[in-house]
Amino acid sequence: MPTLVEHPTRIEAAGNKPKIIDEHVGRVNTGAEALSIAHMRSPGGWVEPGQRPEFDEYTLVIRGTLRVEYEGGALDVRAGQTVITRGGEWVRYSTPGDEGRRVRRRVPARVLARHRAPGSVMIVDAWMQHPTGAFLRQPMFASLSRWRGIEPSMLPETIPDEFTLSALDAAKVDKGLVSAWWGPRGPMLENDQVAALVAAHPDRLFGAASVDLHRPMDAVRELRRCVKTLGFKALRMLPWLWNLPPNDRRYYPLYAECCELGVPFCLQVGHTGPMMPSEPGRPIPYLDEVALDFPELVIVGGHIGYPWTVEMIALATKYPNVHIDTSAYKPKRYPRELVEYLRGHGRKKVLFGSNFPMIDPAACLAEVPTLELDAEAQALFLGGNAQRVFGL
Repeated sequence: MPTLVEHPTRIEAAGNKPKIIDEHVGRVNTGAEALSIAHMRSPGGWVEPGQRPEFDEYTLVIRGTLRVEYEGGALDVRAGQTVITRGGEWVRYSTPGDEGRRVRRRVPARVLARHRAPGSVMIVDAWMQHPTGAFLRQPMFASLSRWRGIEPSMLPETIPDEFTLSALDAAKVDKGLVSAWWGPRGPMLENDQVAALVAAHPDRLFGAASVDLHRPMDAVRELRRCVKTLGFKALRMLPWLWNLPPNDRRYYPLYAECCELGVPFCLQVGHTGPMMPSEPGRPIPYLDEVALDFPELVIVGGHIGYPWTVEMIALATKYPNVHIDTSAYKPKRYPRELVEYLRGHGRKKVLFGSNFPMIDPAACLAEVPTLELDAEAQALFLGGNAQRVFGL
């Protein structure tokens, strides 16, 4: 007997603008695991994160134009045309003109909750942000918007959780460390915002606090609240944002509290992509002095330290509790010295990171085979080291 699907279920969508997905057949609306059929409507200027789906997609464009970017280029699909993308290939969809409408069939249906096979490698992204429109419109992020092809004025104030979760799904990342941001003018991504996101998705996300460096005692109290009450796993501060290197006296109460709480201190090292000074990101002498003064402090230097990567490797070699994360760089851009360190005696000191939304984690992970790591080094790099450092 035929089954009538009386109405679809509306699903929260990823992207820089709100997109409507009405699922008619699929796991959410009908319980179907082997097939998904949905009607989608996206506004002009909508862009979703790049992804590497595990399913084939068949998309019929009803109105407007759908742009499909892939690793070899891009194509525009117009009304009345269909595009087929195969599971496992990297794609990114966008609506370059006016509103677009399309029907998409997926085989098999998208797996909403990812389950890791026994014995497989856990993947942890050690540096991510779930942004807001106001955050991405900051003038200092003009370079980020340019790299990603984002028009900041078109961004909504609230960006759906799915924007970040779909990036994790596309990359098969098990967990992501989502960071709060606090700058001299106040919070940019609030600790409580991050806490709410993590609480909604505790199996996928964990949080890193940020605090007001200009008020050290308030900062210590806020860090304590974030760890003890909100369950955060780290403190992250950005020296370039404050134009204060990490050996400045205002950081020191926070280092002592991190040691007492047993959480790592994470920071950016190297030059800055945003339009801010790079000098505070030099590993030597600034971070060198911190590691000397606080031998118990677990330190994770993000963004590989370029163009001072060799200095960062020297500190990670010298100090047992100093580590490096690779956020903001795809593997093909890692300096030769870092690759050799990963393959050899530094295999327990380097953590995988993407710096999403600047770079999609799937785009980073697609290049990991070029590093030619052995099985142990790769497992440690992709997740083992992060599990140990953050106590996952």
